[in-house]
Amino acid sequence: MDIQKVSKDAQCWIFPTILCDAAQEWYFKFQPASITSWEMFVKEFYGQFHVVRIHPTEANQLVDIRQKEGEPLNEYIQRFMREAAHAKTVGDEGKMMSITIGVQRQSPLWSSLRKNGVKTTQEFLDQANKYFKL
Repeated sequence: MDIQKVSKDAQCWIFPTILCDAAQEWYFKFQPASITSWEMFVKEFYGQFHVVRIHPTEANQLVDIRQKEGEPLNEYIQRFMREAAHAKTVGDEGKMMSITIGVQRQSPLWSSLRKNGVKTTQEFLDQANKYFKL
């Protein structure tokens, strides 16, 4: 925006529209009119996100990832896989066990997993694909 010579006032209005996920949640926690300048916003933003590091995900954290009520299966799987990608010390068996535990109880996939079981994450995905369009 600086290269395009966008005014600081306009930057204050435009920049929040490109935020997503954690940054968007952070932004909407501010009280209206509590940020009074672009410089103040930049300072707050860097204070919040400049030193953010992705910490490796541990096995016990993967087990806590559950499909939310009303959450489509494909969204749950995508959310789980994003977290599992950071689990460097967790093998495929641990990931597979964690993702199956998180499937919504009493769903068709849950019933199938209990009946047929799976040994790998790929088997889980193949079985999930039979029940839901991913």
